[in-house]
Amino acid sequence: MIRLRRLCVVTSVVAAAAVVMVLAGLPVVVTGLNHGLFDRAIQRALRQKLGRSIQFSHLEVRFPGLHPTLSVSDLVIGSPPAISPADLLRTPRLWARLQILPLLEGQLRPTDLMLQTPVLHLVRLSHNRNNYRIGAGGPGRFLSKTRSLSIAAGSAQFDDPERQVVLKVRFSHSGDPTVAYPFRVSGDGVDKGSPLTLVAQGAGLNRRPVAKPYPLIARLVDGATLVELDGSSIRPFDFSTLDVQAHVFGPNLADLSYLFNLHTPNSTPYDVTAHVERDGPRIHVTHIRAKLGRSDAAGEILSDHVSGRRNIQLNLRFGTLYLEDARALIEPRPPHAISRSQSGAAPRSRPGPLLTERPLRLDGLKAANMDVALKIGNLAGAAVAARDIQARAQVKDGRMTAGPIAFSLERAGRGRAWLTLDTSRPAARVTLAGSVTGLRIESLSKQMGKSLTGTLDAAVRVEGRGASMKALASAAQGRLAVQLHDGAFTRSKADALAGDLVHAIGQSIGDRDAKTPLQCAVADLVIANGSVRPDRLTIVTAAGVSQGEGSLSIGPQRLALEFHGQPAQRRVLQLNAPVRVVGPIGHPKVQVLMGQVLKREGPKRLLALVVSPIAGLLPTAGRSAPPPNCRALLDQSKHFVGRPSLR
Repeated sequence: MIRLRRLCVVTSVVAAAAVVMVLAGLPVVVTGLNHGLFDRAIQRALRQKLGRSIQFSHLEVRFPGLHPTLSVSDLVIGSPPAISPADLLRTPRLWARLQILPLLEGQLRPTDLMLQTPVLHLVRLSHNRNNYRIGAGGPGRFLSKTRSLSIAAGSAQFDDPERQVVLKVRFSHSGDPTVAYPFRVSGDGVDKGSPLTLVAQGAGLNRRPVAKPYPLIARLVDGATLVELDGSSIRPFDFSTLDVQAHVFGPNLADLSYLFNLHTPNSTPYDVTAHVERDGPRIHVTHIRAKLGRSDAAGEILSDHVSGRRNIQLNLRFGTLYLEDARALIEPRPPHAISRSQSGAAPRSRPGPLLTERPLRLDGLKAANMDVALKIGNLAGAAVAARDIQARAQVKDGRMTAGPIAFSLERAGRGRAWLTLDTSRPAARVTLAGSVTGLRIESLSKQMGKSLTGTLDAAVRVEGRGASMKALASAAQGRLAVQLHDGAFTRSKADALAGDLVHAIGQSIGDRDAKTPLQCAVADLVIANGSVRPDRLTIVTAAGVSQGEGSLSIGPQRLALEFHGQPAQRRVLQLNAPVRVVGPIGHPKVQVLMGQVLKREGPKRLLALVVSPIAGLLPTAGRSAPPPNCRALLDQSKHFVGRPSLR
């Protein structure tokens, strides 16, 4: 026990003697430091430790008390040679009050730090490759015990060649601990050739645990695009890791793809609020509330770009989606200079051909894998008003599969569709299958309702390959079945199609708006070799039956149909002439083939035309052959296409 006490005493004496020796030699060391005797050795040691050059003109250490002070003049901190030849920091004066114990261990831990008019040059080459990350903890660890940080009249340049961004800002940091956001940044720059402005403020850079979120407020202006962020990042103003509430509005969502390397589409003007969490290549956007043109939307987006191809999960709900806003979303993204200042609304062009030779723009499908769930309350602005639309689409390696796409139409109409689109080759391959039931055809347009009413059912199954809509349609193969029933047809037109031309002329002179019951109309169409040909084309009305034949040429977009009628009633004077519909599909001409009748019946049939105004008064000569069974026709037509799905 006595020996142990003696050992402790001896140890204490030795330690005290060592401290005395250090303190006794300290003035000599400090004098040498202040006279520059160790400048080169210090610079060389720092260069080896930090992997970058450190230079200064004068270094001075003072011991006014327990906390020594350090003053460095004309300090220059370089960048790693592999990153940039530019210096990271230049400042005419750095002053710091240091902690004594870490200093004895060879570490600098300032309790107070002041930088005078510092000049920073920050360079980012790619993710985690930059010139401003020093050591394992970065600047945050170096300043974690600093009570006061004061930066006056600083300036900085940020270069990001990967994103084509250059920023030049002014910054300062208040040493007042009562200021909520002491770090202030403002300036402007260039993003992919276009000017932008940044104003931001953040919490203090000092006295922060390394892993604690850093509060910030930022406002970014790029042309007519405004981005406002309020939240935090893991590192000060490192937008690669964020947890913020965002408010963004501008003329075109495509601008955000250039600003933040996101996969945003072309769009009409927008105003969006959302919660954004970003961790490098992974972005989660929730609580989306958006105004897109005249449309309103909500939902969430998850984007993951960890692998070579971006993966996007999109869940969107539209209260009302206007067709003009939907059209803009499928248009290609314009250049940055345009998207930052102009709406992406599709141009309103003059009516042209239904099928254009303009190449299909499907690059968006090739750029990312997507899983999209879509709900639309009302689709406004379309020829057929649709509602309660629900769709699921998946895109993988340039191949899209969508379906079932379910929707409701006017009154009791409903529809379902399936679609595949393969863009893995230059000529896209499209397969479409679907059906519509219960659509009242008069709801398509008021003008149509004046002459034709009825319930429309249709089914289609078609596929094609091509680089444009015209090429796709020209190469299409498939079947289309259309049935119309429980309706009415203008009497004069029904008479003409049924072969009772005399009665049709008389009806048009009298009550031209009068209608006759439409029992059914069936069109079973075969699509092949660039044309659409009827396998069956039958119209049954109270006026009679009409059978059609001919074709629709998809390439030239021209109709050539001929109808032969069988009147329900035989009359004393009756003129049965075929009716031909020919010409461009948008504006066909209707011709009555009188020449065939005169050649077959002779000039005596001209008398029928003379008495046509009183045709209704002429006696009938009995009924013609019984009409086809509409129920049987409709049942056969419903099986013509087969199962209207891709499964």
